[in-house]
Amino acid sequence: ELDRAMAKADVVYVGDYHTLAQAQRSLLRLLRRLPPERPVTLALEFVQGRHQRFLDGYLAGRISERTFLHGIQHLTHWGCGIWPNLKEILALARERGYRALGIDTAGQGPAGASLKARDRYAARRIAKAVQENPNCLVMVLVGELHIAPSHLPAEVDKALRRKGLTARRLIVYQNCHQIYWQLEARGLEH
Repeated sequence: ELDRAMAKADVVYVGDYHTLAQAQRSLLRLLRRLPPERPVTLALEFVQGRHQRFLDGYLAGRISERTFLHGIQHLTHWGCGIWPNLKEILALARERGYRALGIDTAGQGPAGASLKARDRYAARRIAKAVQENPNCLVMVLVGELHIAPSHLPAEVDKALRRKGLTARRLIVYQNCHQIYWQLEARGLEH
């Protein structure tokens, strides 16, 4: 059922529970299930848009992993050990010729305002990717709070409408919280 729904979608939002490795691995599994010839753009909260050149350079093999991680300020923004899983996702992207897009921005102000501003920023980047590559599936990996229908998906819909476009969307919730805390209580969260 999920494969059929992804085949019909233009934008797939995958909720990421950042501290649970299986959340990112789920995206990797979904990507591997896609036909290899299907064009895909990965929209990743892991990279801020202002660091796009580092993401492009890493995928093209022009810069090293170390330079990439330093350039995107990985340790400052992602201290939860997410890189090994993202590294596998980017390796598949390189292998299949996927484009990757940084969609995060440094938020300012109270958490709610910051979340809304970050959603708007990500929405503009995602909408532009849909506009530039209308036959390309955009796979979005972003924190679970962002994929609530009234958050990022609604902002992307608004950004697309301003361009005279629409996109069929699919939201994939992983519902990881309960599982994570059960594993954490047993010392097995990683």
